[in-house]
Amino acid sequence: MLNEGLSIVMANGVFRELHTKWFSEIEAVGRGKSRIVVGGDYNYPPYEFLDKNGQPAGLNVDITRAIARRMGLSVDFRLGEWSTIRKGLENGEIDALQGLFYSTERDKLFDFSLPSSMVQHAIVVRTGSPELRTMQDLAGKRILVQAGDILDDLAREFGYEKQLVAVESQEEALRRLAAGQGDCALAAKLPALFWIEKHGWRNLNVSALSVLSSEYCYAVPSGHQELLSQFSDGLAAIKAT
Repeated sequence: MLNEGLSIVMANGVFRELHTKWFSEIEAVGRGKSRIVVGGDYNYPPYEFLDKNGQPAGLNVDITRAIARRMGLSVDFRLGEWSTIRKGLENGEIDALQGLFYSTERDKLFDFSLPSSMVQHAIVVRTGSPELRTMQDLAGKRILVQAGDILDDLAREFGYEKQLVAVESQEEALRRLAAGQGDCALAAKLPALFWIEKHGWRNLNVSALSVLSSEYCYAVPSGHQELLSQFSDGLAAIKAT
């Protein structure tokens, strides 16, 4: 019974919250890295992207800057193609990601903060196509998805590996779908609506029903709790103010 209870509080975020509460001040002692490299997706508006001048912008970037000011951190942003950024975190080139969706599988590789946002994900189809409302409806469909995204993970959990067309970004997935390549795309709702409006893809419809609601968190390699506590403390402080 105790093991089952411990598994539950680790899965639902309570463990992370309590760890931050009791250990953050202790772990703060001796922190000394002068500059922290924070990674993100270069093409995921409105959360994180490179603006017309090639500079980091978006909600995640502004939150990270606010945390850095609050905690006295020096931060370098590195926004790039998502699968490359993920590998950078894994091999130590990047210290933290400012936006990674939590899952129990990812929790085996990374340590996560409490969520900065909750993000809804949905199925996108072309106008006139049969409505697809749930993941079960995608059986036998050709699915466009961003490589390495949480939706890529979700589709594979449903056994759709052979149906997937993995592309560099959600924008590319929607572009291909609008051009008639593939039966549907999986995308986060707000970025999908942004790209549809920007490019005038009036032949695309985003389902009103979400297939996944994900916690959007700061993440560091497993065991780097000292660094994570800096972001967790800063995030808690700016939320409180």
